[in-house]
Amino acid sequence: PGQRLTASTPVSDLPSHKRNRPMALKDFKVLTFDVVGTLIDFESGVLNAVRRIGGPAAAKLTDDEIFAPYLKGRELNYDRSS
Repeated sequence: PGQRLTASTPVSDLPSHKRNRPMALKDFKVLTFDVVGTLIDFESGVLNAVRRIGGPAAAKLTDDEIFAPYLKGRELNYDRSS
């Protein structure tokens, strides 16, 4: 129970006992981190798999050519999670 607080919650909406102090880990029930591309190099895995599975035709493709359909789909469906 109580108000759901996020990092974007305006200070004026915080309870008075939380307004004058930095956020603490105990203020949150769940923390998530986006590590894809930072800790997980998914691009190399995708490129290696496409070239291995796709045979000679895929082996000739550049990295940009392999990722072009993904990027096009991402643009067309921007509101979806990637």
